Amino acid sequence: MAAAEPKDVAAKSISIVYRSSTQIAGVAAVLTFQRQTGEVKVAIPSLTDSDETISISVADVESVKANDYLESSNYHWVLSIRLRPTGPKEGKLYSLQFHSKEDRDTWCSGLQSAVAAVSRTRDGAEVTKQPRTIFKVALKEPKLDMLASMKVHMERNEEVKVADIDVPEAKSSADDIRRRTKDFIAAHEVDSAEGTSLYRFLRTVVQRAMMEKETAAIVDKIQNRSLDRVLKEAPEGTLSVEGARTQAEAQLQQLSEEIEQRLGERGTGVAILSMMLRQNIEKMRRINSLTAQVYEKEKAPGHSVAVPRQ
Repeated sequence: MAAAEPKDVAAKSISIVYRSSTQIAGVAAVLTFQRQTGEVKVAIPSLTDSDETISISVADVESVKANDYLESSNYHWVLSIRLRPTGPKEGKLYSLQFHSKEDRDTWCSGLQSAVAAVSRTRDGAEVTKQPRTIFKVALKEPKLDMLASMKVHMERNEEVKVADIDVPEAKSSADDIRRRTKDFIAAHEVDSAEGTSLYRFLRTVVQRAMMEKETAAIVDKIQNRSLDRVLKEAPEGTLSVEGARTQAEAQLQQLSEEIEQRLGERGTGVAILSMMLRQNIEKMRRINSLTAQVYEKEKAPGHSVAVPRQ
């Protein structure tokens, strides 16, 4: 398996001054990174035919740090590489001195990224998976018996995965949504930091869906409390016009008092919607009052009205 490639350094060879815990005196060397093996190569030129080459495996690196040293008004831009305290080179320290701060910082950033990407267990056998991140959430038409449905787009190392989240109407409480979010994060190996924002988005979508559904139910109930409807629903001859109007009035009043509780959400949007629903209730009251006056003119006071059945 090819090692992670340090950004901006894999294709470069660069001159440095090399030191280590066993090579105290600095020597000129050439630094390269071998992508296929995941190794930093330090080639030390020799007067003989073969140069000495030191190999540093990224998988064995414990830390990569940048250090600046001032000597006689001159800065030395140094990159310190310490190996993990295992193996034949346990705890060994390498010091790579660059000729410019920019080159040193580039290599520091690149090697730190490579070490993080191949973060291994102590025996070097397993590679730690990076969590997925969410980059898009798209709403879709809810499935049967579902209050809300959406597609979640995730990525990890440029690999994209898409999965659905569905919220059944029977399991739409805050605790239900919190559990569903937690299960989704775990099942798809999503970064736990994404959990809060995903929960809030899902909760908002569910609340709006519930509010829309409940609003439609309230409007339908208002329409069903018309005086004509109440009279038609009652057994023939059992309700007077005034009795039907009083019954409808009581039911409309109860409905008006339940609006906020039934909508189940706080905020400016709910306040405006509640006001509009109460206006509809008041309109139905006036219609019932006018309808009752018409009936009373046609019938003698106290006489039960027989409403034609359809």
